[in-house]
Amino acid sequence: MVVDENGQILPHCLGYCGRYFEANSSDFSCRACPWGFRATSGESSPCEPCQTQLPAYDWMYLLFVALLPLLLHFQFVRHGRRFSRHRYFDIAEYVCVLLENISAALISVLIYPPRFTFLLTSCEKSTMREWYPVLHNPRIGYSKTMKCSSEIVFPLYSLPFAHHLVLISAILIFRSILYCALLYKSSNGKPFYYSLISLPILAGVHSLFAGILFYSFPWILLTSSIMILVYHLAEQGKLAICDLLARLVSSPMHLTILLITTLLLSFSLTAIIIPLNFSYRWFCVGLVPIPLIVYIITLPFTHPAKITKA
Repeated sequence: MVVDENGQILPHCLGYCGRYFEANSSDFSCRACPWGFRATSGESSPCEPCQTQLPAYDWMYLLFVALLPLLLHFQFVRHGRRFSRHRYFDIAEYVCVLLENISAALISVLIYPPRFTFLLTSCEKSTMREWYPVLHNPRIGYSKTMKCSSEIVFPLYSLPFAHHLVLISAILIFRSILYCALLYKSSNGKPFYYSLISLPILAGVHSLFAGILFYSFPWILLTSSIMILVYHLAEQGKLAICDLLARLVSSPMHLTILLITTLLLSFSLTAIIIPLNFSYRWFCVGLVPIPLIVYIITLPFTHPAKITKA
């Protein structure tokens, strides 16, 4: 219970407004909480620091945000180097992309409180509206709007922006060194420019749809990985099951794509089952190879001639 100078109990603030009690300050008005704080639902709505350990699902969302540019930049390199005959140079650029994204992810975590540790603290959240506090500023007398916008879901909204900013710096440093030292005569700079252009676009998408992505990213990733797997297998043409398996096993590129899609499927299934509470839920991870098995088993029945006869 908090009282003012006259001994009166301070009322609950409207919306996401709170009261930030500073030493030697008598300003107890409702306002936006500082960064890293949020108003609690208790009496007087005090702004309290976000000190809850980041849940596993939230960590997976941040990992999803970090994976998006990594996969996109890999695709940019693959598209830009599809006619290249210098495989060692291509591998060097793939390694450079990996280093850029890993360094950006590590640095962005280290600069957030508690700083210089690989731990993150967060505020408790329960609804999607907490991702968009600017849309829920309280109105007094239908005329005056109290501006109480702050990061209610700290650090899940601001950290991706920090990650993208650090990643831009990493690309400018790592990729510039690679191009100047190794690829200046043998390659064009399209993957470099595409990577830089993609990050502001990803930041814009995050600014508008962060709340939607937070609750739906496992299903988006699950659907996308299955579609990528099926498209890659269908791209091999009309092959017998044994020939298809032999091609997949004998080619490093095919094995890499299968490995990536398998990891993405495992990641998405893990993110789906983490919030669930039932026995033996981790056995659901065993469903990962089912899309590949179903495709291979049903392959002989998908020939157009068989469908026409049916």
